[in-house]
Amino acid sequence: MKKKFLIICFFLVLITSLTTGILSNKMMKNNYINSIYLTGISNGNLISKCLVENKNAQFYLYKLTQIFAERTDFRVTFIREDGIPLADSDDNSIIFSSFKNEREFNIVLAGRPAYRIIRKSKEKEIEIFTNKIELNNGEKIIIKLSKKLNLFNEFEEKTALIIIFSIIVSGILSIILSLFFIDKMTKPIYLLTKATKKIGIGDFSMIPKIESHDEIEELTNSFNFMSIKINQLLQDVEKKMKNLQAIIDNLNEAIFVVTFEGDIVLINKFAFNEFKFTKKVENIFNCNELKFLAEVLKKSFLEKKSINLKVKNTKNIYQLKTKFIKIEEEQIIVTLQNITKVVIAEELRRDFVANASHELKTPITIISGFVETIKTGNFTEKSQLDYFLSIIENETVRLTSLVDKLLRLSNIENSVEGKQMFTISLEKVFKKLVVLYSQIANSNNIKINSRIEERVITSLISEEWIREVVGNLIDNSIKYSKDNSQILIEAYMNKSKLFISVSDNGSGMDKEEVKKIFRRFYRVDKSRNSKIKGSGLGLAIVKNMVSSLKGKIKVNTELGKGSTFTIILDIEKLNK
Repeated sequence: MKKKFLIICFFLVLITSLTTGILSNKMMKNNYINSIYLTGISNGNLISKCLVENKNAQFYLYKLTQIFAERTDFRVTFIREDGIPLADSDDNSIIFSSFKNEREFNIVLAGRPAYRIIRKSKEKEIEIFTNKIELNNGEKIIIKLSKKLNLFNEFEEKTALIIIFSIIVSGILSIILSLFFIDKMTKPIYLLTKATKKIGIGDFSMIPKIESHDEIEELTNSFNFMSIKINQLLQDVEKKMKNLQAIIDNLNEAIFVVTFEGDIVLINKFAFNEFKFTKKVENIFNCNELKFLAEVLKKSFLEKKSINLKVKNTKNIYQLKTKFIKIEEEQIIVTLQNITKVVIAEELRRDFVANASHELKTPITIISGFVETIKTGNFTEKSQLDYFLSIIENETVRLTSLVDKLLRLSNIENSVEGKQMFTISLEKVFKKLVVLYSQIANSNNIKINSRIEERVITSLISEEWIREVVGNLIDNSIKYSKDNSQILIEAYMNKSKLFISVSDNGSGMDKEEVKKIFRRFYRVDKSRNSKIKGSGLGLAIVKNMVSSLKGKIKVNTELGKGSTFTIILDIEKLNK
């Protein structure tokens, strides 16, 4: 078996060596020809330059061919553009031949050098067609350089035996050495290759162990150390990247890292949720959801200046900031913070201060005025004093009512009540409510009608809650209804939801008013001089009490035709 293996190895190495020798022989020949060809091209360029610079070259071309041949060690021939030779350094009898149909001649006519190997007698010769130039008389000529390949036959004769002998010796030695070293050398390399491939796909589990006591073992130990360090480094980088991404994703502002062309390098989760992107965003300028930023960002990018300003789209207001950074190329961090609630809160705060100041100023001014009058004694009869005191008392009651309502509103917003269940009959509760407000309505020639479902419910809704919420809605309807009009109160269950509505035929409101009516102290009558009494806190209390039970309140109104307030409470969810 061993002899067969050795014979097979010998012939394999022999064939390989022979093939290598033949290819090497051919390569050396090609290198030899290529070196002559390159030398010819170089000489051709020099000859071309001399001919172009010589104004009288066309008069003694034959003499020039001999001079150039002597200097370059090439046979030099000048050929006309039609293929007829003009002069030759060795033999001018060639002028009777033509190169017109020669492939290499036509190649050089096209502007590229070419060469060919021809055999003359027993010797080979190379012909190099180098350049096409134009003489001073306007005549175009082709330069051809020729040279005998004297080393070909000599090389073939002298090197053949050396190559054959070298092939046989190297084949035998290769087989002997291969049997000894092949297993020892290839096994560790195979293990390292396998481990490298696994590392390439991110698997660092393979740690090859080789005890060859040479450079391979040292290389393996270095490889294992490198593998462990790379694995640790990648784990650290991955951990930091995850932590950084988690931090960025949990920030309450949209973050984009973009290039000067607007290409998005990084985007956080908040940005996706905030702008409701339906697909991957690649460029900040080509994104429909971010078009409101385009002009501002382009200006910032062009001027290379960071900005910090407020921008607005159709729904929200954002604080826009840009920060320029430089890593490999300049990039920009764009942050967008939704400040809509802050702006609205600030607006509400200003409105609240203005409205509260107005509501408190009037009774305080009246009280202060009459107290001053009493102190100075500017009255003649006791009846006047009683009149002054009654006005002070009324305004004090008004202030007390206003403060009570504010406290009530504050308690509703800040209370964290336990879940106390109440069982109420809708028909009985609303019947009491209608009786309570009918007297006030009748004094204004207004009739209150009701359609109440006979239903008993058990929930977090108390009778007091209904009286407070619905009572405020009825009170408002009475205030803003016309004489001889009607108010309709409805209460019914639809599946698990309780619907309560109060409708009137009053003055109604426009859409802009509807957005503001639940604000504190807001009054539909902007003049503040209306005969309609009220503090502007009733609907704010209603809104907060409905929200405290996770309910909704809707307003359907039309200017001049009346309004309908509808409260919707999900009893099933409320009781969970």
